[in-house]
Amino acid sequence: MRTAIGLYILALVARLALIGGFPDPAYPDSFYYVNVARQLAAGHGFTTDVLWIFAEVGGKIPANPVLPIASNAHWMPLASLVQVPFIWLLGPTALASALPFAFLGATAAPLAWAIGRDAGAPRFVAVGAGILTALPALSFVYMVQPDNFSLYQPLVAGSLWMAGRGMRGSPRSFVLAGLLAGLATLSRNDGVLVLVGPTIAWVGPADEVPQPWSDVVPASSDETILPGLVDLHCHGGGGASFPDATTPEEVRRAADEHLRHGTTSLVASLVTADAETLCARAALLADEVDAGHLVGIHAEGPFLSFARRGAQSPEHLVPGDPDLVRRLAEAARGHLVTMTVAPERHGVVDPPDDVLAALVAAGAVPSPGHSDASFEQFEAGLARAAHLLRTDPRARSVRPTATHLFNGMRPLHHRDPGPVAASLDAASRGEAVVELVADGTHLADGTVRTVFGLVGPDAIALVTDAMAATGMADGDYRLGPVAVQVADGVARIVTPDADGVPIPGAIAGGTSHLLDVVRHVVAAGVPLADAVLAAGRTPASVLGRTDIGVLAAGARADVLLTDDDLRPRRVLRGGVLVIV
Repeated sequence: MRTAIGLYILALVARLALIGGFPDPAYPDSFYYVNVARQLAAGHGFTTDVLWIFAEVGGKIPANPVLPIASNAHWMPLASLVQVPFIWLLGPTALASALPFAFLGATAAPLAWAIGRDAGAPRFVAVGAGILTALPALSFVYMVQPDNFSLYQPLVAGSLWMAGRGMRGSPRSFVLAGLLAGLATLSRNDGVLVLVGPTIAWVGPADEVPQPWSDVVPASSDETILPGLVDLHCHGGGGASFPDATTPEEVRRAADEHLRHGTTSLVASLVTADAETLCARAALLADEVDAGHLVGIHAEGPFLSFARRGAQSPEHLVPGDPDLVRRLAEAARGHLVTMTVAPERHGVVDPPDDVLAALVAAGAVPSPGHSDASFEQFEAGLARAAHLLRTDPRARSVRPTATHLFNGMRPLHHRDPGPVAASLDAASRGEAVVELVADGTHLADGTVRTVFGLVGPDAIALVTDAMAATGMADGDYRLGPVAVQVADGVARIVTPDADGVPIPGAIAGGTSHLLDVVRHVVAAGVPLADAVLAAGRTPASVLGRTDIGVLAAGARADVLLTDDDLRPRRVLRGGVLVIV
């Protein structure tokens, strides 16, 4: 281990001393020392195991061709030792970046053979390791933006294991194993996305672009290409609020705030209010869905728990009313896509003619939440919703959602598991999708990582729950009938005390864009591919859409290009450039 740490420090010092002050010649806009600082600050490197110390310091490689095309995402400390002499001799030139690849190709196979030999492994293992390392990279079959040696990671892990066995008699085998692990992550290939009008025509590795596009492939860039993001739960932004909007201009101001930051498909969320207000707002928002500025309407209430109401207006909470659902759906003209309901409220889960049945018949997905239900009550609500969705041909999805898991719910307790456990149980079986407001305020990072580990990104929809203050300064705002105060980017309802002094209360929505949520989730330790899947394809599936939230041939040309820090540079919706 001392040898490993010593080599790691040596590589770090060499890299910073020799090329830390100017760009990587292969990627002119990227400075290595910035990547190093960011990745070390994110907790990678010494805090992980030996394989990661040697293999790389950085994010994991996306493993799904419809998800992000990673670019400039890795920093290889030991591989730096190979490149240092070339840069020392030739300066920061393209040749200095290219020559190490020839060196690595010539040395990787004998290194692998030597590791196996020195570790006392059977001869066939050592020879096999050498042959595998000498083979051309085959990972293009699996990835749009592969690490060319990504399939060799089992070899790297095995080499380290064999080296560990051989350390008693041959410490050099451990050094060689570490060097090989660093070298095995150096090469990579860019990905290319081809857009024809409003549609994605092709996506794949740069060296496999078919005719006629292969002759016009642009120069490599340091941008990461993501699909346009899909937000199922958003109350506003840019100073405008969907629950309070009375004009198309207000609706578009809020929608545009999120579009500029990469959310190309946005569901506008209402809050609990009287029936007349809800129907009027739904009619206004339906116009904007027809105009293409929104993809649907979400009603958060009014059939919610008083005890778990959060920032919902208490005087407008009512028992479940299927007739009100039908009235609201009629006003929304087929664009009501989800509705948050508390399963324990009378009339919500009360077959045959209950709120859940009325929602599914209207083409909306039930979303249990803001609930003080027991495990059994919440489980029954999810089960009935899932059954209705599976058996009704009008349903847009086969899975209900759980509105912002953990928030606005009875807390999880080992003798009273409540809605949280019921939601996770259903999601783990593929029978529900859970919303997560993973903005660093609503949920702890450990909670987010745990949910991803338990149910996977296919059962998670990252949402913002954003309100009017998104993209704006701290101050006073409104969320429907409720007064809200934003301080340090955190929105809370305010109620006056006996002296009329406003007192901050419950969290009243978020102030982040969905890309901010993705960035936070990745920084918390979730792989980028998983985070983007949960902000793209999974929420799109709730809407019954396969043409958005993905980078795939035939999909709508919704594209988000970011820098290494996942900050937006360019956004395209339907192939049309949006000014960021």
